Amino acid sequence: MRITGELQPELANDPVQPNFNDFAKALGSVVNFSAGQVLFRELDPPRFVYFILKGSVELSIHGRVIATINEGDAVGLLSLIDDQPRTVSAAILILAFWPIYREKS
Repeated sequence: MRITGELQPELANDPVQPNFNDFAKALGSVVNFSAGQVLFRELDPPRFVYFILKGSVELSIHGRVIATINEGDAVGLLSLIDDQPRTVSAAILILAFWPIYREKS
């Protein structure tokens, strides 16, 4: 899932086209993570979806890196939707600020 946070200058103050960061912050709490921290591991139960406001995260399966996710992307959405265990591990590469959807009830 890719959500673009950069708006064209002429749309920056358009109330119909809100800034992604403001929108994402309204969804949940903004949490500061440091490089090297693990968001979740393979087979963890799904509890949150993370929207990347700044920084990047590395996704891996069985210790092998399969993707790098950057600003404007969401991490963990599919597992939250289908209520299945995580299929990848996610670790912070660069200092990041993330809004987090409220815990699934």
